[in-house]
Amino acid sequence: MALAQYLGRQPAYLDMYKQLNRMGMFIIVDNGAAEGVPMEWHDVVTFANLIHADEVVMSDTMKDGPKTLELAKSIQAENLISPNRRMAVPQGSTWEEWEECLQLLTMYCDFTSIGIPKHLEGLEGGRVHALEHIMTGEYGYFNIHLLGCHGNPIREIKTLKRFGFVRGIDTGAAVAYAQHGILLNEHDDEVVLEHKSLSWDMPADAEIVLQNIFTLEQVSNGL
Repeated sequence: MALAQYLGRQPAYLDMYKQLNRMGMFIIVDNGAAEGVPMEWHDVVTFANLIHADEVVMSDTMKDGPKTLELAKSIQAENLISPNRRMAVPQGSTWEEWEECLQLLTMYCDFTSIGIPKHLEGLEGGRVHALEHIMTGEYGYFNIHLLGCHGNPIREIKTLKRFGFVRGIDTGAAVAYAQHGILLNEHDDEVVLEHKSLSWDMPADAEIVLQNIFTLEQVSNGL
């Protein structure tokens, strides 16, 4: 997961993702809305193309279904990238608004993947509700991606991985916890694990980062 705003202003960040592309990594470019710095769609696409990203998150507005639909329809009209590279992120402040946004996006826009934002954990039932709604609806032909972790990453991944149609989840938790010297454990879902946010200014022990990545991958894959 690459953030478009950093691709645009940090050459080293851009070069890193170019290298990851050459290594065959699957790369998604986010539009910056979740970080409060949304970028113009044509700029997001420009930077995504520079690193040959596989998917680009379409413009959205946090917790605002109608505005998100409006932005997505505008993107549809611009047609700057092919539908197989688009990820739509339904939004809403209630489940009714989110479900309507999802339905209308599929009616009026072409895309291949659906992103499920972490802030939905704040609604009753959390992303389990969202995934159950997708599972029982006419959405089986979309890729499903979980955008970030909201709290305890071990507990959250274990809760959500029962939905076998979910393609993946992105999170900076491996680094965030390493920045505080915390080594994640596969049994951390059974303890109180304080949420840690990723900081761009704090160092992190590389060995702890690698071990945390390994643990999260093991938990995700059920190993």
